[in-house]
Amino acid sequence: MNDRNYADNRAYGVDAAKFARVDGSASLAAVNAAIDAIVSGIARAFKAVHMEMQERAAIRMLSELDDRILHDIGVPRPEISTMVRKMMENPDLDHRVIRK
Repeated sequence: MNDRNYADNRAYGVDAAKFARVDGSASLAAVNAAIDAIVSGIARAFKAVHMEMQERAAIRMLSELDDRILHDIGVPRPEISTMVRKMMENPDLDHRVIRK
């Protein structure tokens, strides 16, 4: 393993020296660990994008309501995005508690 590859692997949090075989090839455990890290990173990215899309849809839907309806449900128009984002972070949160 040359110094450049070792430095690249260390930058990604992979200590390839632990998994290197005598002949210099990577072990199956190192390959599996790298694949798991990539897959979990992609899954986190997709989840973040999905949550952002849900937040934007909720904000858009609430913004389309008239002021009377928003008042009835206790959501001031200027606080729509703040309330939606906080409720997406904690779905069990009551929107009336956010304003206090």
